[in-house]
Amino acid sequence: MNKIVFLLLLPVFSMAQNFSLKGNLSLQKPIDWVYLRYNDGDQLKIDSVQPKNGAFKFEGKIAEPTMASLSVKFVKQAGEEKVQRDMMQIFLEPSKMELVA
Repeated sequence: MNKIVFLLLLPVFSMAQNFSLKGNLSLQKPIDWVYLRYNDGDQLKIDSVQPKNGAFKFEGKIAEPTMASLSVKFVKQAGEEKVQRDMMQIFLEPSKMELVA
């Protein structure tokens, strides 16, 4: 009986596919962190990276194309009360993607 249950669940576990989001942001302000937030089924996934010269890369697994938010936290500049942030909505799909802004 245990073998039958395992075989029935096997397709569920194999549905997730790899995605890769590679980006390069050339913005007026220096970037401190880039954040990626998306839902994978019922789970909220949050990942972050400190870009090098505006370049960053995220990798993960998703079962289907999904909406995500890409947020940027800028380096705090002299005279600013709080750190500036910016955000955009994107679609993730199980493939290699590239974003240039």
